[in-house]
Amino acid sequence: MKKIISILLLISSWALALSVIPKAKLDRQMILTDTNQSLYLLITFDVAKMKKELKRPNLNLSLVIDRSGSMSDKGKLLYAKKASKRVVNKLKPTDILSIVEYDDKITVLWPASPVLSHKMVNDMIDTLSPRGGTNLTGGMMKGADEVKKNYSTKKINRVILLSDGMANTGITKQEDINKIVSEYKQNGIAISTMGLGLNYNEDLMQMVAEHGGGKYYYIESPSQINSIFAEEMNTIFTTVAKNVVLKFKMGDFVKNIDVFGFESETKNNSIDIKMDNFYSQEKRTVLIKLDVKTKKVGKISLGDLDFSYLDVTKNQKAGIKFNIEVEVTNSKKLVNSSLDKKVKSEAVMMETEREHRKFTKMYENGDKKKAKAGIVKLTEKISITNKTLKSVVLEKKIEALKMEKEEIEEAEKSFANRSKYLKMSKMRSYNNLKGVKTKTMQRVGDKGYDVKQLQIKLKNKNLYKGKVDGKYSEELKESVQKYQEQNKIKSDGVAGPRTLKGLKLY
Repeated sequence: MKKIISILLLISSWALALSVIPKAKLDRQMILTDTNQSLYLLITFDVAKMKKELKRPNLNLSLVIDRSGSMSDKGKLLYAKKASKRVVNKLKPTDILSIVEYDDKITVLWPASPVLSHKMVNDMIDTLSPRGGTNLTGGMMKGADEVKKNYSTKKINRVILLSDGMANTGITKQEDINKIVSEYKQNGIAISTMGLGLNYNEDLMQMVAEHGGGKYYYIESPSQINSIFAEEMNTIFTTVAKNVVLKFKMGDFVKNIDVFGFESETKNNSIDIKMDNFYSQEKRTVLIKLDVKTKKVGKISLGDLDFSYLDVTKNQKAGIKFNIEVEVTNSKKLVNSSLDKKVKSEAVMMETEREHRKFTKMYENGDKKKAKAGIVKLTEKISITNKTLKSVVLEKKIEALKMEKEEIEEAEKSFANRSKYLKMSKMRSYNNLKGVKTKTMQRVGDKGYDVKQLQIKLKNKNLYKGKVDGKYSEELKESVQKYQEQNKIKSDGVAGPRTLKGLKLY
């Protein structure tokens, strides 16, 4: 307990200078001597709210729009054009914009330049019509190269890539694409991806966002394009920190390290955790598993955390370093009593999510029976664990796992159902492993796009009378409880998988 206090005191001394404050907690404050054991280090981040008087950062943005033949289906390109024009209308003369359109050919529709006439740019967007194949990588690279022309540390340098199909021309191998996007990220250019419909490669689009330092979105219906574009632009406009670096230098007693949800690279005894930009009041967590053994008794150092970033609001570098310690004892009773149930619950959740992801892949590869059996065993395992932890987070994960059987059975009915199931499942897992749980569970204190969609659904059912502001308030909780009561779902005011599915948000 003393260690937690010392860490928080150290952080608080920097608080006035930091826009992003990391907080670190172990799942146990004590470990047994001369025993192989695993500790979980949970790092959460307090991200400052961007003050209204602060001007948003200038953008250096490239919109990369798929115009392949499949974009004619269900008016996809029409919705994409409308959303793109709304993005254009939000830009200022101090912003730089480029627009790249691609099928099997790649064209710079609007070269990187200031937005001096919204109408001129929008008129060019209106000329787009569906045709050809999908040179996804070529379009992405051209967009990134346009951003590169005006790269500035004072700007948000971003590519938004939209596609509804497979990368079937140009560079198509994932390992080659991975190298390309990683290089762009190293040079300060982030890439966000938006997969539209049921026929794109979600693994590729997730990988591009992961290695490209951006965000990944699954857009089920063309009618959602505008709201997803709006969500992406909102995060860009409220960027608080970029060029984020999180390093953990292992102490002598740490034998192995494992990072959940984020790409990492180990060099000697130091591990670099690669993270994307932080946005105003964003929630994000990093979980690190540490395998430890020592014969000592007393306090030992597990290692040093080094967190640094460029503060966009002040255009200056910021950061903090602190040491992580744990107490070593001979007493099992003391070890057991030092358990932090909240951190342990998060650790179990992350481990569960990783296993769940394996079963989803197993199903995708054709072994339905083994996947379903694995999910059943995993559900039983977590249910037993949660009898001690009594965690709402794990309770809702158990609920999700129990629903998985019906999800898979529904997926078996058609190719479209199967594709939707895989895309939704992978998207939820992708977000959960980054500590962003609002696609599977929402409760008081949560904020953002997913909460806003919940508010809209409940308002349409005349169950919610409040503001559609993306904030999970006590008023929204009461509305959720009313919905749950009406639909014979446990009335706890937490919008879990069963509640979200009933509202077609899962």
